[in-house]
Amino acid sequence: MPVADIDYREYFVPERIEDLKETFDSFDVSGDGRIGADELYGMFKKLGKNLTRTQIREVMREVDADGSGEIEFEELCILEIKMARLRPRADLIHYEDYLAPRTVQKLADMFDRIDGDSKGSISVLDMKTLLEAQNCKATDDEMDDVIGEVDRQGELDFTSFASAWAIVNKHRKRINYREFLSMEDVDEYKNVFDEATLGSGYMAITELDAMFRKIGFPMKTKQLRSLLRDFDIDNSGEIDFEEFCVMMLRLKCAKQNRLITPETYDCRSLWLEEGFSAKELQMSGYSIEHMKEAGIPVRQILEADVSALELRRCGFSAAELRKAGLGANELRACGYSLAELRLAGFSHSVLTQTNKVLRSYICRGNLSVLPQICPKFDPARMKKTPALLKLWSEKSLAPKQVTPRIRDHTDYRPKAKASNRPHTSYEQQSKAWDTGQVGRPSTAA
Repeated sequence: MPVADIDYREYFVPERIEDLKETFDSFDVSGDGRIGADELYGMFKKLGKNLTRTQIREVMREVDADGSGEIEFEELCILEIKMARLRPRADLIHYEDYLAPRTVQKLADMFDRIDGDSKGSISVLDMKTLLEAQNCKATDDEMDDVIGEVDRQGELDFTSFASAWAIVNKHRKRINYREFLSMEDVDEYKNVFDEATLGSGYMAITELDAMFRKIGFPMKTKQLRSLLRDFDIDNSGEIDFEEFCVMMLRLKCAKQNRLITPETYDCRSLWLEEGFSAKELQMSGYSIEHMKEAGIPVRQILEADVSALELRRCGFSAAELRKAGLGANELRACGYSLAELRLAGFSHSVLTQTNKVLRSYICRGNLSVLPQICPKFDPARMKKTPALLKLWSEKSLAPKQVTPRIRDHTDYRPKAKASNRPHTSYEQQSKAWDTGQVGRPSTAA
């Protein structure tokens, strides 16, 4: 079972795990699957790691979650990972566990554009060029090491490409901290976090230092910077509450104690009984429809990573979204008509200005004001299937960004179809004038 966000099976190839297990069993004299500090000292000495007994006890405290003074094989692997500062192997991970769905979609678009001949793979050189274009901070040696783990004769399929991308860019494994912590633990962490950040929602290295000193676990500046580097996903120099919880999970070597999915837990019970936020529910796989059925207010749903367009498609009215704090411009851009906005309580002057801004963007051909919708990417379609290649044209293989139809964002109404009734004599005469078949009568007196 993974410890916090570390699964040792993603760090060691099977042969290496077998070697470690064989060495571990040779020092497990009692056969209970646990070894103490003395046995660990002898084991490290056999592996060529010269550590003192004091150092052994210090590193054991980092992984001995139950404080028994002994460690299991899994904890030994975690200890090896921490001491050697190993990274996950690109050929042993699932990229969906490391990349957000939107990131996967962007990578799929880039992959399709590079894979012009639709063979389902790109070259290693293409990936390196793409990484450099995206300002990747990894060195050439680091890129070569990661790509070498998934390189198959100089070509990468999408799975290998996405996995290597996640490791090269040092994406942290996405885990649900609610599956590791009880409701009481989350409340305790929340109080500690709010007190340290004074309610700002972000913790810098100074607040992190003060917090650890207060709980009796002081750290050196080098250790604090290492923690920030490991858990600050967006490289902002600060960590939010989610990153803070995952950091504490790793420090305490917490183990997953339940699986939270829409199939295993009811959305409403999690919200009411355990105090899940909309962001935590979304992290657990619950959709906007689940939250709406659970009766969660729109204002709280907006705390998750959702757009006004997604809320509109789930059936929320313009009035509900306005009460939640969304403005006329955003509601108009996501497709609500002027009539719906008028019913929501917006004034005539506000709607006039909103519509003027929207029309000016559209008339200039600038559709950035509209929410972008990308088709969902299916990695399975990258397989080279002859039947599909015959049906697909070269241009249709790359999914393109599309926007909602113009009629979803304006008061567009289609023109009425031509009537099949016979034309009157006046209509026939007007048509003859327009086509020049006969001249118009003079209007002179």
